[in-house]
Amino acid sequence: MRKKFKLLVFIVALSVVNPVASNATEGPWEPPKLISLEFSPTELELTKPNPNITVNLKVSHPIGIKSEKVTVYLKNSTYPSLFSYQFSATRTDSPIQSNLKNVTFTGSFQIPTSTPPGVWNISTDPVQGLASVRATGWP
Repeated sequence: MRKKFKLLVFIVALSVVNPVASNATEGPWEPPKLISLEFSPTELELTKPNPNITVNLKVSHPIGIKSEKVTVYLKNSTYPSLFSYQFSATRTDSPIQSNLKNVTFTGSFQIPTSTPPGVWNISTDPVQGLASVRATGWP
């Protein structure tokens, strides 16, 4: 019997959590936007030793991205409180340039072979963008 592990994109939270005015340009406040959330493989054979999942998160912002890493969460859709994992995805630009308008975060995680089969949801923590000089208050 083959045990399969399927991943679904559940939620990707992108917002400006702690905007700063450094390297900012004139203009209204705007949250980062999701370009893509890709993960591979989309199905894992859990009978194979050390199965891995890789996540690539691409975001954009007209001023720049402040976040250096984001936490990625994997939760079992049937038993989310019993089976959940988290790992970090870090920026691919090195050295980090906060004024980049398009940023990619990459991370990978080794799935325990004791993981139950089924559908799993994937989500991330918020991504922080930079605020413009004119931005005031919080959204």
